[in-house]
Amino acid sequence: MTISTNPGRGTLQKIACIMAVISTAIGLLACAADPDGATNRKAYHDRLEAAFDELEAKGFTGVVGVAMNGEAPVFRGMGAAKNGVPDKNRLVDIGSITKTITAVAVMKLVDNGLLDTADTLGDIFEEAPADKTNITVHQLLTHSAGMPGAIGDDYEKLKKDAFLKRMFAAPLISAPGSAYAYSNVGYSVLAAIIEKRSGKSYDAFLREDVFAGTGVNNIGYANGYDSARSLLSSDGGDIASVSWGGDQAYWNLVGNGGLTATAKDFLLFRSKFVRGEIVSPQSVKIIQTAHIREGEGAPSFYGYGLVVQDNPKLGHFYWHNGANMHFTSNWTDHSDKGLVIFTASSSPDIDADTAYLIIISALLDIKLSEKRMDAPDEAADGAAPNSAMAAKINAFATAFTSAVQSDDPADWEKYILDYGADAFIALAPMEAHMHKFKSIHMELKELEVTGIRVTDDGQINLEMRHPVHKTQTIVHLGYAGTEDLKLTGLGIDN
Repeated sequence: MTISTNPGRGTLQKIACIMAVISTAIGLLACAADPDGATNRKAYHDRLEAAFDELEAKGFTGVVGVAMNGEAPVFRGMGAAKNGVPDKNRLVDIGSITKTITAVAVMKLVDNGLLDTADTLGDIFEEAPADKTNITVHQLLTHSAGMPGAIGDDYEKLKKDAFLKRMFAAPLISAPGSAYAYSNVGYSVLAAIIEKRSGKSYDAFLREDVFAGTGVNNIGYANGYDSARSLLSSDGGDIASVSWGGDQAYWNLVGNGGLTATAKDFLLFRSKFVRGEIVSPQSVKIIQTAHIREGEGAPSFYGYGLVVQDNPKLGHFYWHNGANMHFTSNWTDHSDKGLVIFTASSSPDIDADTAYLIIISALLDIKLSEKRMDAPDEAADGAAPNSAMAAKINAFATAFTSAVQSDDPADWEKYILDYGADAFIALAPMEAHMHKFKSIHMELKELEVTGIRVTDDGQINLEMRHPVHKTQTIVHLGYAGTEDLKLTGLGIDN
């Protein structure tokens, strides 16, 4: 099953946001038995092997790591590549999971007395203009500073001083502290703050202060990068060439994306972090606090560099993902289950979010429940059917199909801008969104909608068929909101 991914995904995984993936995971997990209780250890490992087999059969190329209840993590690399089958020591591009690392580095400065989350850009940078002088570190960490999503392309050879000058000149998209708006720019500003307050480069601070003495040796940019160890893109490019655009990452990327890591080192980092061995226990608590909802009606909250979700049957769990046009990544920590999953992919067919879903579904042996939205709602306990919401969902789905089946790219862009949630739009440059919509257009332009369903956890599934061949395609639309519905995720299942 292919569900909700990020911009820059392959043929089946279209522009997306992990919100819909995690909402799906909630629905999956809530129906299942705890694998540490009802499922014995052998059954757990058998199910994990079954998930690995499914990934391999579907053409997954990448690395998976699974840590369960303190056992030694299980790693599996899959897919042929010019430099061999990936393994736990293969360097992968963790994309926006970089924000998880940056937030921890910021709190390391706080622990060391070099920074406070209440410090403002005016306190840190003399050149901060009036509209940005009162923006706080806390607001940058929680995507509530009003910063734009991006101010340039990842490949642009933009140095730090030029980045800061451009950032200070860029208009804010909202008043600081007034709203959530996912921003790559804000996390690059945090990287600049790390360098200014520590007196070290971002890479050096990670190596010498954040990871020193932890055994985490393979998370960084140029620090320890070896192209021979890189996971390769589907067209054979290494991380430096296809993610950074050269031999180093520049400042439209530093701090917000493009870090490299191994599956082994990331799971070690996560375990050391939660035990308070990287930052103080108090900082761990602050980082994992649900500070701000990720948009109107969203089921998730942003902490510092990670997403926090809560479910009555599951308690808290934490996650982040990342993607560009070549690589995808995901980590999810189901802390109440003692289960951490890390996935990284270069596959054009099975991205990291989908790999995570396949693994969690296999471990817990569950399926989604759905209800049709193209038929009258059934009243519950004598209540009137929610025809108003059904009408909104039908209109939302119709707007999508009308736009994506249009031959005019201007219609695709208008749909993205009109219906995309702020976090969804900010995940990639418009060029990347348009590239993926072109792929979706080619797949869906001749299909007819035969049904609309909505899952219990906030996802619309469009059933579409070819009028001649009768082959079925399912389009998964993640959405948020109750008045003006906004797109949070998008995926296709053929």
